[in-house]
Amino acid sequence: MSSSDVLKGINPATGESILLPIKILTDGSMLIPGLPQMKLATVDLVDLNNVATPALYTVPNEVSCIITAIVVRKASISLSTVSFSIGWTSASYNDVLANATHTELAGPTLATVLAPKTGMLIATPGSVLKLKNNTQQGAPATASFDIFGMLL
Repeated sequence: MSSSDVLKGINPATGESILLPIKILTDGSMLIPGLPQMKLATVDLVDLNNVATPALYTVPNEVSCIITAIVVRKASISLSTVSFSIGWTSASYNDVLANATHTELAGPTLATVLAPKTGMLIATPGSVLKLKNNTQQGAPATASFDIFGMLL
């Protein structure tokens, strides 16, 4: 595909052809203008018992980004202690999701949908979304994170 192309498909309900203008970004991701939100990334096995700040998503160089939802799932153990924040800005990484515990994640068959905070930061091209474990779990623990957002 070229950097500006058309995605072709068939509407399964009507059989009609569908043509959507798309743009392939330098990181290989696809931008569909007018799409309200899309899944930007999935990161599995994020360590929740570590002081490191793992990257969850990097904004492609041609666009800005607004995070619309974060789904946390597949917790390896009951998350009774860990408290994390998510954001773009170093030190606190809390400009998208404020620091909080998520004790509702008591095992791998549960999930939670987290809404970004009011007044969150719009990410500029090349920004890296990171997770910060403000309080570690205290035992080996991992979870999967699905990042949803809009590319502008």
